[in-house]
Amino acid sequence: MSFLLQKLREHIRKTYQPEVLRDLESRLGQVVEKLESAPAVAVQSVEFYEIGMRMQIAVGDVDIYHVAYPSDVSFHPVELLEVGIPFVGISDQVEIFEPPPPARPLPDVEEVDLVGALGIQWERAPREGTFLLEHNGGDDYSLSLGRIALEFFIAATGKLADLRIIKDVSELGLIEEEGVYVIKSGVVDSSALRFIEILKRFSGRGLRYIVFSFSESERLEKTLRGILRQYVRVNSDAEAKKAVQCLATAASGLHPTLRSGPASDDVFNRYWEFYWELLENMYREANLEFDVQSPGEIETEHHRILKAYVATYLKQEKECKNIKVESYSCRGSIVDIYADGCKDGKSYIVDVKTSIGANPLDEIREVIEKYQACGDIVAVVMRPVVVALFIRAIARMLNMLRSISTEKVVDIWIPSYEENNKLTLLTINDFIQKLKLCKEKN
Repeated sequence: MSFLLQKLREHIRKTYQPEVLRDLESRLGQVVEKLESAPAVAVQSVEFYEIGMRMQIAVGDVDIYHVAYPSDVSFHPVELLEVGIPFVGISDQVEIFEPPPPARPLPDVEEVDLVGALGIQWERAPREGTFLLEHNGGDDYSLSLGRIALEFFIAATGKLADLRIIKDVSELGLIEEEGVYVIKSGVVDSSALRFIEILKRFSGRGLRYIVFSFSESERLEKTLRGILRQYVRVNSDAEAKKAVQCLATAASGLHPTLRSGPASDDVFNRYWEFYWELLENMYREANLEFDVQSPGEIETEHHRILKAYVATYLKQEKECKNIKVESYSCRGSIVDIYADGCKDGKSYIVDVKTSIGANPLDEIREVIEKYQACGDIVAVVMRPVVVALFIRAIARMLNMLRSISTEKVVDIWIPSYEENNKLTLLTINDFIQKLKLCKEKN
């Protein structure tokens, strides 16, 4: 066992609970192997602090210090390594860093951690198991929670599943190995034992989210926690419903018409569908010169539409003269969009990530590893609903990246609407500020 692997393993076993350890240790070996496979890289020392870690790394005859200070203590060492790898020699050339002055961080996202406001603390989309989301907010609220769960399901499985509504006791048997289910109020009340029997049969197979309400929740919760670890009592108070309203606004692409519309517990579903209709209309009306299929892979409609829009945006708004879609190679990887000859004199590498079957944090890391050395601006385009759901984890990662690198890192662009109903690409800083405004208005 390597020195680094041994030190990290000792640290995480002392620091983290068993349910967290399983995920960390499964990723740890791969991360360390990748780091130590870089040419002439040797890790000489590792020190852990309350808010980060410091490694002394020898690259040939040169010592470098890779310093990583996350924005809070829950950012664990494996994620520090995953984020830091591109900066310590996993590229063709080794980057040598002195600890840089802190870069300007992203705005504080605590007040726009909308998923956290619901009492849901998933930072990575869980990949298997049964997750119960119990609440007392009514059927409309159930539908919004179901759509939120569906986004986590899509990120984990890559399956664009539909929300399944269980209307009465006879339909409880329709709950299958995988999927997202919303059980209407009164169903579990009238058949709690049947509900428990169904949950017992799944064990750990597949991934399913079940949203439900129950009048005697404390009694049922004790029983269910004996069967399943993943039981979340979702907040249903006014603050939580305000968070759902803002998540819905984000899912709509911050559309100004919807921002001023009436509040509703089922708002998330309606806004999400509205945004998709707007994107489809934009796609049909756009110049199709940039409608290029990704070579050698199955491409979702989400990805194709966003890719065509981004290329059109670069042509019209950045006035880029040379735009290549799926035809420019950066260090052996085909880039979604490359653009140069732009009015600002910059060249752009843009990768569209839909987080369908992939965790958004992993997608951002992938772009950094592949394209960091290419283009003046490297940007990841992400769906607004994904950024809103994972805002806390994304902001932490970007803040840490900015703290350990004086070079360009990566920009996050989010397709969103301006006050004049025109679709644009917002930076993550602007997106966060608009979410704050939404929170203040609701």
